[in-house]
Amino acid sequence: LTIWCCTVVLEWICPIINLRKGTALQRMGEMDIQDAIKSITVEHRAGWLSSHAEALGRLPMPVLCITASCLANECAYFNASGWMMLNMYDGNNDMQVTQEAALLHTRLSSHLAVLHANHWDISFGAFPPAMTLGSSKLQHPFPRQAA
Repeated sequence: LTIWCCTVVLEWICPIINLRKGTALQRMGEMDIQDAIKSITVEHRAGWLSSHAEALGRLPMPVLCITASCLANECAYFNASGWMMLNMYDGNNDMQVTQEAALLHTRLSSHLAVLHANHWDISFGAFPPAMTLGSSKLQHPFPRQAA
């Protein structure tokens, strides 16, 4: 029943993918939705960075960080409450993580820029109309042109 519910929810959120065809259902065990949500929390990110600090410190290549920042009216309506909560800690949040949580600190890392965009703008292309859940803020052309 759990796999069926996850499949139905994922198909509703992402109607382009039909999980009942192909190999997606065979890999449902690899999907950890709770951990994916936890991964954007400050505590989870700090814990992961702390436990991997030695390996990250040995990276022989530079890490170039580009973060995002937006206003409440520039994110999807269903993310506005998250933006407001993050705004208590960081007025330059991207609706899902603070600036500090978005950076990776290594001996060779550099924070290049803060883009005027929300988290999804710099992570995904424009969402297909069927996937916007009624929000007009998911049609941003950022991946194809500068914000």
